[in-house]
Amino acid sequence: MRLDDPHECRRRAAYCFQRAAISASPLAREKLANMAETWIKLAIQLEDQMALLEQGEVGLGSPSKAGR
Repeated sequence: MRLDDPHECRRRAAYCFQRAAISASPLAREKLANMAETWIKLAIQLEDQMALLEQGEVGLGSPSKAGR
C-alpha cells in the first residue's frame, strides 16, 4: 500500500464513495463520504507537492545555510 501515490488515494476515495452509495446506514454513508473526501484532499496535496518538486521549488536534501 503506497500512500504517497495520488492515484492510490483516488482509488481509495472511489471505493469509499461506492460503499457509501450502497450502505443502508445513514451514519455509515456520511462517514464513508467524509473519508472519501479526505482521500481526495490527500491526493490533491500530493499532486501539488509533486508539481513543486518537478518545478524545483522544493529542494530536498539541499544543505541548509543556517548555522554557517
